[in-house]
Amino acid sequence: MICDILVIGAGPAGLTAALHAASAGAKTAILAKGIGTTHWAAGWVDILGYWPPGSPQPVRDPRAAVGALASALPGHPYARAGLRALDEALLAFQRAATAEGIPYAGSLDRNLLATTPSGSRRPTCLVPHAMLEGTRVAAGRTLIVGIGGLRDFYGAYIAANLRAQGCEADRAIVEVPAIRARNPQTTATLAAMLEDRPVRDELIRAVIPVARGFDRIGFPAVLGMNRHREVVDEVGKALGSAVFEIPTLPPSVPGIRLFEALRRRLAALGVRVIIGSEVVQRFAEGNRLLGIGSEAAARTQRQTAGAFILATGGILGGGIVAGADGAVREAALGLPVHAPVARGAWFSPQALAHQGHPIFQSGVLVNERMQPVGPRGDVAFRNVYAAGAVLAGADEWREKSHEGVALATGYRAAQAATERTRPAAQADAEASR
Repeated sequence: MICDILVIGAGPAGLTAALHAASAGAKTAILAKGIGTTHWAAGWVDILGYWPPGSPQPVRDPRAAVGALASALPGHPYARAGLRALDEALLAFQRAATAEGIPYAGSLDRNLLATTPSGSRRPTCLVPHAMLEGTRVAAGRTLIVGIGGLRDFYGAYIAANLRAQGCEADRAIVEVPAIRARNPQTTATLAAMLEDRPVRDELIRAVIPVARGFDRIGFPAVLGMNRHREVVDEVGKALGSAVFEIPTLPPSVPGIRLFEALRRRLAALGVRVIIGSEVVQRFAEGNRLLGIGSEAAARTQRQTAGAFILATGGILGGGIVAGADGAVREAALGLPVHAPVARGAWFSPQALAHQGHPIFQSGVLVNERMQPVGPRGDVAFRNVYAAGAVLAGADEWREKSHEGVALATGYRAAQAATERTRPAAQADAEASR
């Protein structure tokens, strides 16, 4: 395969980078060992939930908080990418999601408080429209509905925790014979079943008797997969009440919807997406990466590009790994890694330490163009860029900044990569005339 830009990784950072690179006219492809965090994350977009570190109060204005964070921590990925890249990336994300039928609500100026599977209210920046009503549970009466046979969704627990926070909430479990008969093993299977009208009508008939007097009805996030908006609209109309979804344990149906929506968008832009192919070799000349070798049936397949964007994830995603000798390394290209010097410094003495654990901030250092650099600031490969959780300096799950870092750095990396490849692409175009 030969392309202008090869993105390694198919999580939020890789998808964002590919979307922007292809939109800018670069011939782009994605190569990934597996699907990224979309399939186990909630489906919303975190920018910054808590700041400064250890603060018990959720961030109200993520734009202002990101600016303060970037000033305080110049090595943080937000400081490298810049607030402008975050702003533009969010706008591009919302346009793409809306165009593919899953619009998101919210803005960079105010965090929402979304209802979680534990009944807590969690700060996040953007939510799918189907979760928006769940940010309003502080007012009016809310019913949480569980579906008989669906495991790992605890409506009573959610309602009790909402009540403990001063919300007026109750719960009910409904039996739907068609669902019981088919015994779906995953939330993804149940979501697909509810696109079947007879099954959906059975669910509606089961909920109507318990829904009277409530201002909104919360369901597990299984209201359709490919025809999600149709299912949500019909259920809400039939119940005469606002309905909303609450994330479940993985697989995440909202995350799958988002991944498939972005993949459709990429396909429309001509981006080839290859899942299930691990990088096992690199080909370099001086400080230029010529290509990578990826696993294929009975052989290694060489992939060549003008520029490469590394978006393989961090210590929890397999992009950064620790060996038996205690060394921490970058898995795909062997780039320099910033990490604690000794194994004994990986973790804080307390499991729930407010400052987090140093190992989770391990990753690749980059300059302002998102090019990986060594300890002295020297560029590792002048045509390689990095984005997302593979970067050093952020504890994304503690900060609640995972998607924001992915979008901002993926967008900025694609900007820099396309600036590099554009002259070559223009020369090719002129030569073909």
